[in-house]
Amino acid sequence: MKIPREYQNLSAFLKQNKALIILGPRQSGKTTLLNDFLSGSNLRYKLDSGDDIRVQEILGSQDFARILAYASGYQLIAVDEAQRIKNVGLGLKILVDQIPGIFVIATGSSSFELSGQIGEPLTGRKTTLTLYPIAQMELAHLHNRFELKSRFEESMIFGSYPEVVAAADKNEKIRLLNELVGSYLLRDVLQLERVKSSKLLLDLLRLLAFQIGNEVSWSELANRLGIDTKTVARYLDLFEKGFVKLKEKHPEILVGLRQLGLMMGIEMVNEYCGPAMSLTCYKNGILSVYANNDKRISQLLPPLIITRKDAEEILERLDAALGDAKVMLGLAAG
Repeated sequence: MKIPREYQNLSAFLKQNKALIILGPRQSGKTTLLNDFLSGSNLRYKLDSGDDIRVQEILGSQDFARILAYASGYQLIAVDEAQRIKNVGLGLKILVDQIPGIFVIATGSSSFELSGQIGEPLTGRKTTLTLYPIAQMELAHLHNRFELKSRFEESMIFGSYPEVVAAADKNEKIRLLNELVGSYLLRDVLQLERVKSSKLLLDLLRLLAFQIGNEVSWSELANRLGIDTKTVARYLDLFEKGFVKLKEKHPEILVGLRQLGLMMGIEMVNEYCGPAMSLTCYKNGILSVYANNDKRISQLLPPLIITRKDAEEILERLDAALGDAKVMLGLAAG
């Protein structure tokens, strides 16, 4: 089952002498999206993987002659799993700076690792897209509103990774999710954040899962896990981020922030703000619902395996959603 993605037409984002960076979690469909685009492209392209040692050596070498020879004769250079290449940002910078008219695409499964490598070298030289698991608006290309509503509970339980959505039965979905947890959580998060004990992290996630919507005490978690509060605080930093800067930027609409466990609430100036934010958040790719007992509150529940890059992306989208809501409610000039 082929599911059309929001970024299906990559040509709309591709620019000469600018790198198109596609970030996202493992198995979110980045490689499929790239291959679909290349199969219909009229450009003469070279597609390589960052898993290839030869590619790692060339693009990580900072050797102008080797990198330019590697790309010679091609209009488009595409690198999948680019985060595997040390100093890949500098390699991509050489391509976009030294070859007139070149197109460059790089994808990375480990968003926070790749973004750290490309940020400074490609400042002003890149366009960044973040490909998340399948959104409801993407499924709407295949199902009508009635069908989407009937599948909603299943989506909330199993999520929307492409392979999981396409799985034929419940057991297959569970198997795929277990595999994703093993490869993503235990491989990426533990390795990149230098968390030594996978058992501690999994135990912490289980405790948090049972307390969603409730106040969480770091001391209580530390006691139950048999570790100190500083370690708990460091682990929790993988999942929750502050929103203080949003209040400074949007004082016309944003009053304050509330938090109970992992549930975060954005408190706004009046009861029209919650429904407006639900709409503008959806427009900007965030699922947020207003509190039934207080429509001034827009509720957010980040995933348990949130990364720093994901948190930054959420903040950027919330920033845009708040700006749109201000215009919708007449609280700022359009």
